Amino acid sequence: MHLTPTIVAVLTSVSLARATGCYSKGSAYWGSGDNIERAKENANRACHGNLGGRDFNAGEERKACFNIADNKRVNFIMSYKQNDPKRHMSTADCNRHLGDLITRCDRGGDGDDGKWYYRSDPNDGRC
Repeated sequence: MHLTPTIVAVLTSVSLARATGCYSKGSAYWGSGDNIERAKENANRACHGNLGGRDFNAGEERKACFNIADNKRVNFIMSYKQNDPKRHMSTADCNRHLGDLITRCDRGGDGDDGKWYYRSDPNDGRC
């Protein structure tokens, strides 16, 4: 079979699309809309702190934990999967990755775009 350049480009863009998996079990962030907003605010704090706006070394993983309710926390992970010496995770991309998981996945989830692995995971208990 001979593929035209257009078909190859479409297949390539589909294979590079971000994979997002929502968890089906475990604690949910949400009991109310307030917890969703707190989770997003804390994702923004994490992305302006340890997880975004900075360079990652090859294989480096960074974590953050925030309390979002009396007995509820959310754990965030951002990990650079490649072997390149360094890669920059912008604050905007960090917020986009984590915010997407918070919006789409009421029990948390993770994503992988080939270069980055990221997770937003609500749990019972405090940090």
